[in-house]
Amino acid sequence: MARRGLTTTQRGYGWEHQQARADALKHMPDGQPCPFCHQPMSKTMRLDYDHYPPLALGGTTLQRRLSHRSCNRRAGQAIAQHLRRGEPGTGWRHKPLSSRGDYQLRRSAVEAKATGT
Repeated sequence: MARRGLTTTQRGYGWEHQQARADALKHMPDGQPCPFCHQPMSKTMRLDYDHYPPLALGGTTLQRRLSHRSCNRRAGQAIAQHLRRGEPGTGWRHKPLSSRGDYQLRRSAVEAKATGT
């Protein structure tokens, strides 16, 4: 079956990302808190090397951090869902929900007031 879409390198997860993840895992102290749920992480857990801010929201490959795989994927799905609901150019932007590091997209209050919605 042929793969559709972008390669891992084109999505920002190529060889360089994999090497940086391995290095971050090597230097991570056991018990470091996850940036999303604040629960301790260990090297034996399934961890992602997370782009922060997310690439979907204009982040770069320069800022990355380790997080629980489930926490990172949950946050990514929430962002994708909000991006699908809001159309580009309608004032949707990301905002941290709390110190947990979750994201939500909110419509600009100024734009909402100007359009009467």
